Amino acid sequence: MTAMDDYLRALFGAPPTPLFEHEVEVTGRSEVGPDSWVRVGARLHDAVLANDVFVGFRSVLAGCRVGPGTLIASGVRVGEPGAAPCRIGSGVWLGAGAEVAPGVQVGDGSVVAAGAVVKADVPAGGIVAGRPARHVSSRQAVDDGLPSFHALLRTVTRRQQGSRLLGQAMVRLAGDRTSQAAVGRALLVEVDPDLGSWQVGAVALVDADLSGGADVVLGDDVVLIGRGARTPGPWPTGGIELGDRTEVGAGAVLEGAGGITTGSDVRIGPGAHVLSSGHDHGRTSLPLTPTPVRIGTGARIGADALLVGPLDIGPGQVVPPGAVVLRDRDRPGEVKIVGTRTAAAVEGVLR
Repeated sequence: MTAMDDYLRALFGAPPTPLFEHEVEVTGRSEVGPDSWVRVGARLHDAVLANDVFVGFRSVLAGCRVGPGTLIASGVRVGEPGAAPCRIGSGVWLGAGAEVAPGVQVGDGSVVAAGAVVKADVPAGGIVAGRPARHVSSRQAVDDGLPSFHALLRTVTRRQQGSRLLGQAMVRLAGDRTSQAAVGRALLVEVDPDLGSWQVGAVALVDADLSGGADVVLGDDVVLIGRGARTPGPWPTGGIELGDRTEVGAGAVLEGAGGITTGSDVRIGPGAHVLSSGHDHGRTSLPLTPTPVRIGTGARIGADALLVGPLDIGPGQVVPPGAVVLRDRDRPGEVKIVGTRTAAAVEGVLR
């Protein structure tokens, strides 16, 4: 079977098959249960996923078992090939960029904050954060059932079977970089003729309400998602608005369900991840919540940085490479760097 065969079988198979998007790798003794959703670029090796599991963009799961109704955000790393196995319980939320070391057990209903590095077991219902992760509190949640993707995946599958998203996937699987860039640019112009001045690379996925200024640059392998008022999404404020001459580096991921806006002359570095939605862990169903992100004129977001909304990055601010940036709950109007995903230690408050 080729990658294209695997993708088409998953997309057009009879429900309730799991949905694997294009460029997903499933190897070893991996198994994925019904109504699970694995997004672009994720990799599973010897990973056993129950039903109704969500795996975000470019997450890597190896040597692990994942219980039903668990949400694994983008850029997460769980386990290592050939190492002691991990167990992720049911109804768990692993935030964007989190890392779970081999052999760790994450209990049912627990929450791992974005960017956390988990090196010890997490009790059921625990909330952990930090690098390394530490216990912050215990979850107090209204029991309204585990997350379920059964109904949502019917809608998502129909949309991905349409010509716009299916065409992107097919050219990513079979076309060269030039063809991929041409398809990406044509898609943007079709969505909004005013985007004709944008310079578009071989993008991985564009499924967003896009708007903005002139001479925007989108690098290769970029992922842009987030629907709003134009193509109805969860909230009318969703979508991505990029100011004049903004540049989005290769491999960056912009998740704009809650809304991402930038001023002019913003630089978002390669591999950076901007996230504008979260989940309400006060309910066991973990419903999606908007967490908008605004990036001011002339700001610089370093390579591999992780920005987790709600955030307001001021004009001219510089986010170092690999920084994990969250809202500072103790200082209204400010954001803070809580760790780094690179070798150099980074910590402090952005003003």
